[in-house]
This record gives sequence, structure tokens and C-alpha cells, in this order.
Amino acid sequence: MFKNYFDALLDIVFPLNCFICRKHLNRQTREPICPDCLQLIEKNLPPFCAKCGGNLKEPEMEAGVCLSCRKKTYHFKRAWSATLYRGVMEELIHMFKYRNKSQLAKPLSRIMLDFIGRYNLALKGFDILVPVPLHSCKLREREFNQAHLLAQNISLSLKIPLSEGNLQRRRPTKPQSGLKPQNRRENVADAFALRNPAEFKDKRVLIIDDLFTTGATCSEVARVLNAAQANSVYALTLSIAQ
Repeated sequence: MFKNYFDALLDIVFPLNCFICRKHLNRQTREPICPDCLQLIEKNLPPFCAKCGGNLKEPEMEAGVCLSCRKKTYHFKRAWSATLYRGVMEELIHMFKYRNKSQLAKPLSRIMLDFIGRYNLALKGFDILVPVPLHSCKLREREFNQAHLLAQNISLSLKIPLSEGNLQRRRPTKPQSGLKPQNRRENVADAFALRNPAEFKDKRVLIIDDLFTTGATCSEVARVLNAAQANSVYALTLSIAQ
């Protein structure tokens, strides 16, 4: 009973509102997004591109890959993305990354886990998860790595070991948003390195990140993992820009 009174007092002094619509939330749910706004998130629906994991339109279904991927070579075998990067999801990722809303990690990783379950992706067969790292300067500025928080929750749920601190971003890179595709590849070229390559030898590795745009970042990470003699490398992201 005391807890109920305390929660009621907190609601008066520090009201809990949905991050998107600002609707008042029940503190007991401990969710920063209301159910109505969650429903507005656009899911990434099949058929999926066999390379980037994006949604295929009817004219592209026969080839099995999207128009963009026909012109690209990735170092990972395949990528999957849970949602489309627009509307509510675009707002949430922006809040998560740039406005220090680390409490979004759990509901956003749950969206990724729901996607895995809905399409029965055989991700439990992976040996290790690796989040895309931030450079140390960016990490000090942001105080957390959004990809690492997502990967932690997925690791706990799927019981797949999480590689922490091995993959390094060895030089600062510009934000990928706003760069042309060619510039994005150049921006992340040779930006990553491993402290202990042996950790990934002969392993099925799943890269975790928040956003897939051109695939340049995940592909460069995969190139480094392949050089460490990983058995195979795939990628899973929260959202995809199409």
C-alpha cells in the first residue's frame, strides 16, 4: 500500500509521460512509450531483400534483392532489420542516440526480439554478438553506446555471449547521416580493429546496431571479423532507412 501512495506522489511531483505524444503513463508499467505510439511504429515486413533485409516491392521480388543491393557487395552474409526508419521510430532513435534517453534500450530491444520471434529467425545458432562500437571520444560525450545497450538485452534474452571491448573504433568518424553512399564507405574504411581476433575464429557472429542505411558500417565491421577468420557474419539492426 505504501508503494502505491509513493507512486501516486511521484506521479504528482514527477509525472511520467510518453516520450512521443506526452500522454500521461502509468508508472507501474515502467514503459517510456505509450501503447498507441508503439502501434504507430512501422514494422519491416516481408518479403525481405536477401542481402540488406529491407522490404522488397513487387517488381523486385523475382531477383530476391532490392535495387540498391544489386549494385553492392557486402562483407556480411545477410542483414535483418526490425522496423522502418521513419515516423515514430525515427524520433525514438534520435532521442535514444542524441538526447541521452538510455531508458529506451529495453523497449527498443524488445521490438528486435519480437521481430526475431515473429519470423522465426534462427539466431540462437549464433556463437557471439558484437555491437558496433563508438569511438572513445564519442562514448565520453554520449555516456553510453546505443548498440551495446541493445545487444546486452538481446544477449540476455537469447542466451548468446556478448563480445565487449574487443571490437574497437580506432579513429573518430563523421556521422553517416547526410553523407553520400560513396562517402559513407570512405568514412568507415579501416575505422575498426580487434584487440583479440582469436575470440571470433570459427564463430558465427551477429553484428548488432541501431540503424542500417547503406550498410557501409556493418559491412566494414564484417570485413574485420572475416579477416579474424570468423565462420560467418550476419547483422541485425533495429531499423532500416529505405
